[in-house]
Amino acid sequence: MAEETRLSKWKPEEIEENRKKINRILKDGCGKDVLGAMLGMEFEEAPDLSGKPHIQVLIPTYKGYDPDMEAAAREMFKYTRQFCTLDVPGGMPHGIIHWARNQLVAPLYKEKKKFTHVLFMDDDMVPEKDAIVRLLRHEKDVVGALCSHRNDPPVPNMRRFEPTTNEWFNVFQWDTDALCGESGIVGVGGGMILATKHAMDSIAEYYVSCEFEKQLWSPSIDKLEEMRAKRRKFFEDSGNAYWFEFLKAPNGQGEYGEDISFSYKANHCGLKVYVDTSIQPGHMGRYSYGVKDFMPFQENMVRAAKMAGWDCVLREGEDEIPDSDLQTTELCP
Repeated sequence: MAEETRLSKWKPEEIEENRKKINRILKDGCGKDVLGAMLGMEFEEAPDLSGKPHIQVLIPTYKGYDPDMEAAAREMFKYTRQFCTLDVPGGMPHGIIHWARNQLVAPLYKEKKKFTHVLFMDDDMVPEKDAIVRLLRHEKDVVGALCSHRNDPPVPNMRRFEPTTNEWFNVFQWDTDALCGESGIVGVGGGMILATKHAMDSIAEYYVSCEFEKQLWSPSIDKLEEMRAKRRKFFEDSGNAYWFEFLKAPNGQGEYGEDISFSYKANHCGLKVYVDTSIQPGHMGRYSYGVKDFMPFQENMVRAAKMAGWDCVLREGEDEIPDSDLQTTELCP
């Protein structure tokens, strides 16, 4: 708590820059001894992180970081740095979320920065300190935490895709403390997603190669090659491959959200998307909403979804909520 109080007045990018300066001093033998003498302490060798994951933490923001998020993130970063390298660039102030996400990723490619993973996290999420490490342990290309909306009912951000109709459905019931996504096609909101560089490279190529347009519009070969050449040059010049965008639904019914579009692209690249239902960050508003706050609504919402013809259950065993005695319950939009 004392460390949080001392650091709370500084911006994350200022903390990160000074952390790098101190690390440079500690890597120099003389510098380490001088600093130790000044502070009256001895420094132990830092763990060797060569060959370990190198994560770029990308946090888009609109009005600045929520204070509770900042405090939780500092604890999470401190814990995670025992096991891997973390880079935390400054947030991207922007009112359009998918532009902000893409503009945070683009410099990694334009400047050819080192990374094995990217962590996307919103500026109002309150994660547990070991959340990143638990996501890493799954060794999946795309894995997200189970977050929720920050209003009643706080609907979880996990979706299930129905390929026969090209529709995404809310998941209201799932296996507890499990890794969901092995069976079926799953999507997850952008509150907290860990993706490998392989996943980011694959989704970039999906955009550059115009695979979605090819699927949706079947343009002529000449037109397709023209579009691909323009996009490839744009990607080379800017580093931006529009990983996040609002894709038009292939069934002609509206559009997908930017984070669900990311999941759609990943799945079409042959990458499965997973959700760890044991990792449940809070979502700050006037109150820190989480999946626990959804549970009182779960039974009626599952029943209402079944009445509406939605398959809202994602689990291997039998449904816990029976089909009998269905109630008429209004679904959230």
